[in-house]
Amino acid sequence: MAASIRLKELEGNFVADKAEVTNCSDLGRVPTSKFHNAEAGKWSVVTLAAGGCDQYPDEMPTSVGLIVALSATVQAELRANGEPRARCAARYDSTSKDDASPALRDAYASFFLTGKGQFWGSAFHVERFIDAVKEAAVKVSANHNHTLLVDVGAAPYNTLGGDISHTLTFAKHWPSSSGATIMAFEPGQHPFNRLVKSVEDQVGINATKTLKSATPPYLQALGRASQGASTAGAYGSVDAMGKKAEPTTAVIEAGGREWIVLRNAPVSDRQRSVIIGNQPQAGDNTASLEPHYQSGYNHRTVRSLTLDAEMRRRGLSQHEILILKVDVEGHEMPVLQGAATAIEERRAPFILVEYGDKMSPAIWDAMKRPFSAAAAAPSSAAMPGLSLYSLQKWGDERGYDSFLLGAQGSRPVLIGVTGALWREEYEVCRDKNQKFSNDGRMWKNFSAWNPRWEAVCWYDVALILREPRNPQLRSALLERSALPTHFCRTLKSGWYPTWIDEKQPPNLCCAHEVQFPERGEVCHTLKSCDAPPLVPRIFHDRISSKRNGAASLGTRIKRMLSQTKQTASSELPVRVR
Repeated sequence: MAASIRLKELEGNFVADKAEVTNCSDLGRVPTSKFHNAEAGKWSVVTLAAGGCDQYPDEMPTSVGLIVALSATVQAELRANGEPRARCAARYDSTSKDDASPALRDAYASFFLTGKGQFWGSAFHVERFIDAVKEAAVKVSANHNHTLLVDVGAAPYNTLGGDISHTLTFAKHWPSSSGATIMAFEPGQHPFNRLVKSVEDQVGINATKTLKSATPPYLQALGRASQGASTAGAYGSVDAMGKKAEPTTAVIEAGGREWIVLRNAPVSDRQRSVIIGNQPQAGDNTASLEPHYQSGYNHRTVRSLTLDAEMRRRGLSQHEILILKVDVEGHEMPVLQGAATAIEERRAPFILVEYGDKMSPAIWDAMKRPFSAAAAAPSSAAMPGLSLYSLQKWGDERGYDSFLLGAQGSRPVLIGVTGALWREEYEVCRDKNQKFSNDGRMWKNFSAWNPRWEAVCWYDVALILREPRNPQLRSALLERSALPTHFCRTLKSGWYPTWIDEKQPPNLCCAHEVQFPERGEVCHTLKSCDAPPLVPRIFHDRISSKRNGAASLGTRIKRMLSQTKQTASSELPVRVR
């Protein structure tokens, strides 16, 4: 290295006690600085000479005891020859807690905490994961003659977006000729009817349906006495009181066996009568067996069942549940407890569960509390009820690795969170004010806010058995769900987002104008701002009055107050579900 390097030739940021060092004044105020020594293979600590920046404002000779920041060329050489901080797995199945390394842990964090992939629940990453399981099964020539695909919470609620029926994805990949059996459960009557129709339309086969009269039994008796008989017996028929008879079970057979079994029933940890109800001011897709999430109306009593019991009843108790998908609005753990036999016998290698604001009452209350960004608990370990942290511990005790599930492009991406891979930042639903950044300057929330600061949190978790019956299938799936190759090359070059290890900036303001808060628009990108926010001008409207019409004075005042409230706080809404 030359005896001196002019500051204007320097590029990049340089680490000094976790502080960003970009110029001489920064170097001068840090007592020690750590620089990576590629030749020695370790970190060396160098004391900075006092008054160096005053004496040498433009040049910093090494002869006076100052370590100068390295030029961009030298940095590149050190990165190429040295050990990068974050590194992808050397083999695709080295993701369990026993094989975890600090470099792999940092690689996962570098991807998730910088927003590199799509992890929000409305993306298609669950479909991508199912696609990858099928691709892996083809690669290892897996036999599906005794295979089950189970979808709990199966109704197709949207024609667009990721919240669609995964039963349709199962039917696409495991046709009748595969030998697999598909089971789906949906407690809502109207969503169940849509599910049956969607499946029939896709596979081109009408289901054999078991009907249940919509009229209570004692009224049915009255009707039969007056009319002579019930006319129920076919889909869409009516009973003796003129009520439409609804299906409770729909079975599509192929090759003399049950291929797809659809049940209009909730799944839980035991068979019993339970009350189900919708979330306040929401539709059937929010119906839950958990009273904490139910509104004060639209309740109904249903009969729950367990997966273990249903499999025994249908002679499938020794079948492997290749994929068990559970999305039941906060009732996920009872569903898994009702499949305890299959899980304990290692017959459920891949489990998908929703992680969101209904994970526990504490998370729900924190997310839905208006005009407050208080966290549900001070830490993930202190969370009452179920959390991502406690879920990964539950899975670990039963031989599962847990992953946050996302996607990039057409491929799923798994972020390991078990054991040594765990980071506190992964508990994204604990604190609605938690943010991520892809550059350390602009920030976005992990949850989706509305103008009242009520938030939605919606993610998915994959639990993958460490020692399944077919270990090659696990390895092939993890290969298809690994961190993207181009991202791993970036890590190998030495890139690492140092801001993910630092505290979130305390002073953030909106990085753009919120034009229509009255329509639900919120701030979606924030930046650090040390100066107080500017108050928007009342009588200035950026929107062309020719195109949209002049806003009234009252509307502009409301907009000003809303913008002022948002830009004056670091607890800002970002995305709307």
